[in-house]
Amino acid sequence: MKANTQDTAAAAATEPSFEAAQQRLREIVQRMEDPNLPLEESLALFEEGGRLAKHCQALLDRAEARIEVLLGTSGGEVRTEPLTDLEGRS
Repeated sequence: MKANTQDTAAAAATEPSFEAAQQRLREIVQRMEDPNLPLEESLALFEEGGRLAKHCQALLDRAEARIEVLLGTSGGEVRTEPLTDLEGRS
């Protein structure tokens, strides 16, 4: 079990942060807008962008789960609310 934890930690250390992944996605889009980009490079960038988009979605899903956990009630029960319900609160 300890090896799994170490593997997960090592994988997390090599994965880009949400912000870094978003920046790379912007770079990929900008590069792919070049009409002279060779097909093979376009395909490689498209694949990289797909992986980064999936990674970003996973990070957002984890963040949403953390927010749901933080909405625990004083009785120890966890209640969840859609994020849109929370946006109007300060």
